[in-house]
Amino acid sequence: PHDACSVPRLLVSVRDAAEARLAAEAGADLVDAKDPEDGPLGALPPEHVSAILAAVAGRALTSAVAEPLTT
Repeated sequence: PHDACSVPRLLVSVRDAAEARLAAEAGADLVDAKDPEDGPLGALPPEHVSAILAAVAGRALTSAVAEPLTT
């Protein structure tokens, strides 16, 4: 069983650093980086994800969609 205090409660999906900063400042527990215009699993470019991580600055958990691997 998970401790209710350690489970994220508010997930906010963002597409850029400005949205990520607002989400973190508003108290989001998890900031999820994705591009909804590219579908529910739309990946952002790595440089956008890096900027989002910098904007959140450890104030929330983060996640991001990865590009599919090609062989």
